Amino acid sequence: MQSVLKMNKSFAIVLFRNDLRIHDHEPLTSALETYQGRIIPLYCFDPRQYGKTYHFGFPKTGPYRAKFNVESIECLRKNIKSRFDGDLLVRVGKPEQVIGDLIHELDSQHKISIDAVFAHKEVADEEIRVEEGIQKIFDKSNKKDKSKLNLFWGGVTLHHIDDLPFDIHAKNRALSVFTQFRKEVESSDTPIRTPIAISKQKIQSTGVALPLGDIPTVESLMSIHESSNLFFKEFLMEDPNFVQADGTSAPDSRPKEEQIAEEKDREKSKFTRERQTDSSKLLKGGEDAALARVQDYFFGRGLLSTYKDTRNGLLGTDYSSHLSPWLSNGCISPRYVYHEIKRYEKEVEANNSTYWLFFELLWRDYFRWINVKHGNSIFFLHGLRDPKKYNEEWSNDMSVFKSWAKGQTGYPFVDANMIEMNSTGFMSNRGRQNVASFLTKDLHIDWRMGAEYFESFLLDHDVAANYGNWLYVAGVGNDPRESRYFHVVKQGQMYDPKGLYVSYWLPQLKRLSNADAKLNPSAYMQSAKSAKDFDLDRDYCRPIVQIKAHIERGNQKPQPKNSHFKSKDYRRKSQNKEGFY
Repeated sequence: MQSVLKMNKSFAIVLFRNDLRIHDHEPLTSALETYQGRIIPLYCFDPRQYGKTYHFGFPKTGPYRAKFNVESIECLRKNIKSRFDGDLLVRVGKPEQVIGDLIHELDSQHKISIDAVFAHKEVADEEIRVEEGIQKIFDKSNKKDKSKLNLFWGGVTLHHIDDLPFDIHAKNRALSVFTQFRKEVESSDTPIRTPIAISKQKIQSTGVALPLGDIPTVESLMSIHESSNLFFKEFLMEDPNFVQADGTSAPDSRPKEEQIAEEKDREKSKFTRERQTDSSKLLKGGEDAALARVQDYFFGRGLLSTYKDTRNGLLGTDYSSHLSPWLSNGCISPRYVYHEIKRYEKEVEANNSTYWLFFELLWRDYFRWINVKHGNSIFFLHGLRDPKKYNEEWSNDMSVFKSWAKGQTGYPFVDANMIEMNSTGFMSNRGRQNVASFLTKDLHIDWRMGAEYFESFLLDHDVAANYGNWLYVAGVGNDPRESRYFHVVKQGQMYDPKGLYVSYWLPQLKRLSNADAKLNPSAYMQSAKSAKDFDLDRDYCRPIVQIKAHIERGNQKPQPKNSHFKSKDYRRKSQNKEGFY
């Protein structure tokens, strides 16, 4: 009887981090089964995640992702209650400290032993330090049977690390470039495990009235670091079509026939003004919204069948899956998405589009494995290149950077994308490639400034994916094409041929009569017919740099042309400050 009592006083903590779901959650399922329901689910709003970025001091988490995260925790708490009849403890504090305090309180005051902590294994530096901090708590314990930290792989990748056909840390070509990685896993038929089934075990109460903890408001999270509000006051924006001081939509001074023609074009592209605003409703945090999106996008409307054809779209919510915010927060398992793709291929159809969504999931895996292999190198200026041979010069000119960040470069395709991110927390993949290329290849600004700014604003920020993509575009990753360049005017002409996207986020461009003028207004100001009462200096801005030289003379870098570049040492060499993000 005494041994049974002792056993029933032993509990485990399940720590949720970037895995805010109950499906395909091995730590949760394993803890429930091992401890027969005697678990304490815990989530911590870590103040460090609302502090400053390492190099340039931007807020690490902005209000868009904070709101998404709050919604995800609300959903997680609801699902734990309804599925397991248990409660999610929520705390604001460092996870390792919260767990240490909780273990001490339960043991000293209630004679309840925490024998283990279950969590998914992470790979980035700060998350690893949390794991090390938890382990130190256990190592310092005087108990004969010390608690254990049980880490599980599989929170955010398709493939389990043990199933890869190569050793990540060995000197091989498997991760040299993405194509090689893809061929390795596809040619070897690397398995993608079936998602872990949700346990039927109910959560058993500790018998202690532990405070559940309130889920903090976005406002309180944004106030953790005093400088965050000042930063976002300068850079946050609003949808120019819907939010104005008088509550009306932005005026449209064009002739009625032009407005009607544009509305018809929008219908053809499956976009309306109403659909655009729905993105904020679509991208709601939480497992429920994520699972609903997959079912609707796949089986509800069959949009998966055309994904490859529409994925470079810019307007609306249906041109892509929009799953990235839920994947980054762990609201949905990539393995679940993969097996739903395979079910779709079996029940509906298999084509290039169904494969291409899997292909994009592989890219996410690839950047995660790069992080595992190279560690903190993904945060260094030289990236994955040899620091002894790296001598690229970068600028940290803040005035130039702000022109890019605020969407004031004079290039509408860049500016529209930046305004969209500043207004919603989202930017398309096509947009990200272009604005990153412009910052690094046309303005020669330190790529880490762009990566950290993205970290502040993006709903779907994922350490490995964000920094991996910036390494790729900046030419310091594994991409053999170090001079990879996106001509932002030509890209706009290719992917926004009617100028609908740029004129949505920059409504003043609607006064220009054709798409070419909207995509490159400074080149068309000599034509009175094109201008239609549009003044470049009054209504928009002149280009802060000329990009023409880059195209006409190969890889010659364009020089700054106007007063935005005030620094006499514009091309100064960066200090190459190294460290974790």
